[in-house]
Amino acid sequence: MQTGHSYIPQGRIRSYRYGFNGQEKDDEIVGSGNMYNFGARIYDPRLGKWLSIDPLHKKYPGYSPYSFGLDNPIYFKDGDGRVIIDANGKVVIVNQDTKGNITFNSDIAPATQAILSNYLNSGVGKTQLKKMDATVTKITLEESEKAAFMIDENGESELVLGYTDTRGKAKEANGEKTYATAKITVYKGSIELQSKDNPTLDPNGDYVLYGDEGPENVKGKQIKNPIMKPENPGPHQTRMMKDQNYAKEATYIHESEHTTADQYKTDKSGGDIEQGPIQKEKDYSQEKNPK
Repeated sequence: MQTGHSYIPQGRIRSYRYGFNGQEKDDEIVGSGNMYNFGARIYDPRLGKWLSIDPLHKKYPGYSPYSFGLDNPIYFKDGDGRVIIDANGKVVIVNQDTKGNITFNSDIAPATQAILSNYLNSGVGKTQLKKMDATVTKITLEESEKAAFMIDENGESELVLGYTDTRGKAKEANGEKTYATAKITVYKGSIELQSKDNPTLDPNGDYVLYGDEGPENVKGKQIKNPIMKPENPGPHQTRMMKDQNYAKEATYIHESEHTTADQYKTDKSGGDIEQGPIQKEKDYSQEKNPK
């Protein structure tokens, strides 16, 4: 089907006034089909460029003011060149005032607001949140009530506080390769379990176990040789075990670094994929526990 034309019965072709993204063509200045009027700005399809910047570009500091739909027109649409709307019809807005305070649009689900609040209590967290907001990677976050474990090379099951499932590949506005999607899961049950003085597993309780085939739901009696506390914990790990809110914030910050273009590069080159996330966690610890 040709953009800019509509098929009419009896085999006639009639000129159609709307084109790319359903916007009205402006043919008066440079000829038929050579400009689209988005209301807030004009688009030149011959160049594939806007003739002016997005008037709300300050809401999306990680993107060029000349970009469209966060460089992801499959997932996002830009009805008038001013706002970004997600696949569910919700406008995506992360606001930051001159004092560094971050707020979200009020129609975000309460559960989502609660998760995002874990990034708002530190400078490191706010930076990570803005990085996630600016990337082309489609990121989802969830919090599970379960505890999770991962089988290590010795056959022991180590407690997992968070896990990030990254898939596909995409390209940032600056050309850097990154992930297409990322799903961050933080296990509230794991954080609660490690906070106990003598943690034990319920043999018939529900847990998540990560093995070679990925995560699966298991009963406590299926988890062999569980390791639920770190050996010789330092100050940061000690506080992680004593302060569940601190542990949640640190875990969300750690996992968010797994979604970045830098992490993608490390992952594909065979480098240490935990080095960057651990450093962000250390940065958070230093901010919260100044010497």
